[in-house]
Amino acid sequence: MEISLRSEARFFNPKVSGFMERIFGGIASDVTANGLSVLVDVGPASEYRAFYRARVFQSDQDIKKALCHPEKWLGAPPMGMGNAGRMNTAGQPAFYGASQQATALAEVRPPVGSQVVVARFDIVRPLKLLNLASLALVHIPHNASLFDPATMASFQRRDFLETLSRKMTVPVMPEEQDRNYLITQVIADYLAMHTEVDIDGILYPSVQVSNGPHGAENMNVVLFYKAAMAVDADLENVTASAELWTAHDEGGDEYDEYDPKIYRQQPSERRCYLASTHQPEPALQLDPTSIVIHKVASVTINTNPTPVRLVSQDQHGNDR
Repeated sequence: MEISLRSEARFFNPKVSGFMERIFGGIASDVTANGLSVLVDVGPASEYRAFYRARVFQSDQDIKKALCHPEKWLGAPPMGMGNAGRMNTAGQPAFYGASQQATALAEVRPPVGSQVVVARFDIVRPLKLLNLASLALVHIPHNASLFDPATMASFQRRDFLETLSRKMTVPVMPEEQDRNYLITQVIADYLAMHTEVDIDGILYPSVQVSNGPHGAENMNVVLFYKAAMAVDADLENVTASAELWTAHDEGGDEYDEYDPKIYRQQPSERRCYLASTHQPEPALQLDPTSIVIHKVASVTINTNPTPVRLVSQDQHGNDR
């Protein structure tokens, strides 16, 4: 039970559970006005076959350690080690990624001077995700009677889902994360443990990168614990050795070149698994040829400036 509480859902409240069931109980049959389901199948041969994940590093030493076992340190944090996120509590494994490399890079909001390692993780088994953007477009039949209590409940549910979709993707300031993430964490817990619809995660629009003309280019994803693990992430031994710098000596002129390399070990050398009966089946596989180290040199900020007007007042407090 302790392992389940730490890694899977931990929120339980009868009132909240009943409310969640009224809102999400019929999600499997929800469709948009154009007939598309709010649930999306991803994986091999689908529109979404892979996701990119980024991680910020402050030193070469930490990067080198991560590259020696990239499946573990570039993928979802091991149980008990991750920070709280929009859709998970602290220590609860979750894979946060993006459909595009640039989106993954922007979402981690790296400071100038840091280094960000981005890698692609291929989806190796079919997964079912909730498309959060579609919740605001849930269709209600045009011939539904407005005098029918069930119809009124459907409209209220759709309005709630539209508001929820907007709030779950709005930017959250760091100092407000603990408070504002509570509701989204509870919703993610409920969906992850839904008994009738086997939902593996949530697709939602990026708030850090503007969408392209079709709106699907910059999507984020969170994969719940049951779909967050990558192949070889649970190996006890490292899966590679790594070097970041190459020494050169040309006619007595010695210099170091930044030339990151990974030397993959043979499978026979790394078949030592951590003993656990609670690990879910891996859903992701790291593509080691996709790893890129980004050194953050500068950050571009796009704003909507609004000037502050200076207003003079007379002795009675009236504007002049």
